[in-house]
This record gives sequence, structure tokens and C-alpha cells, in this order.
Amino acid sequence: MANPIGGHNGSANFAVHNGYYDFFNSQIYDASLQTLEFADGKEHMIDHMWVTNTNYFLNSLTYGDGFNSPATASTYVKVVAYGYNAADEETGSVELYLCKDGECLTEWAKWDLTPLGKVAKVAFNFAASDDQIGSYGLNCPAYFAYDDVTVRF
Repeated sequence: MANPIGGHNGSANFAVHNGYYDFFNSQIYDASLQTLEFADGKEHMIDHMWVTNTNYFLNSLTYGDGFNSPATASTYVKVVAYGYNAADEETGSVELYLCKDGECLTEWAKWDLTPLGKVAKVAFNFAASDDQIGSYGLNCPAYFAYDDVTVRF
């Protein structure tokens, strides 16, 4: 379940992304970035999507849990989108902060994805400040909610 505000524009449905790739998890199992792909395999321009945090993420960074400590004034967590064309070549990347300077996103935010150019797929990863990374990689939940992905045709 995402943030209790519901889906973007009051909708009842939205998607939740989970997963990340780093040095540690790539060494212990076949970790790979989760993607959003076009079923037709063709390249399209994604204009934007709306993004917010999940309750799991917010509770972990607000109160801490058995894996990580609460966010401080220097904490950041961002999600990075990587675009790929039909030949599976990277077209660019763009970032959105889920938490910056200890303040976590609690409303839907419009994320401009046009810098990726025309893409056949978008892969998502997480990056965080040192206080959210431990001996085994990312300690905070690698989740975010997204809705209303707008594609230009």
C-alpha cells in the first residue's frame, strides 16, 4: 500500500516499484534493474510520470527500523531512471529525490522523463546517502509508487 493519499488525482490504482542493483547484491545473486517496457518493443517518448513514496519507505525513514536509522538533515535517497533504446543502448538518465536533507516526499510529484529521449524501456535504481547504506548494501526500502505515466505519440 502506498502513501494514504491514494493514487495520483484520487485514482484507486497505481504501480509500486521495488528493487535496486549495487555492488553487494550483484555479487551474491543475479540482481538486475527492474524495468518499465513498451510491449511493442518500439521507442516512445515518455513525457512524465507521477511519483511518491510508499508507507513502508516513509515509516522506515521517519522512525527507523531493524535495518536502518531514521533520516537526518543530511539524508538523501533518490531514484534514478535510465532510458534504453530498442538496441538496448542507454539514452540518458534522470533523478528524482524521494528524500532530501531529511525531508521525504509525501505528495505526488511530477517527474519529467523527457531527458531520456525516445526509449523502448526505462530501468530504475536507487542511490542514497551513507547513513542509508550498510555492510550489505541499501538499508532503506527500495520502493516507490508511480502513476499516470504519460507517453507522447
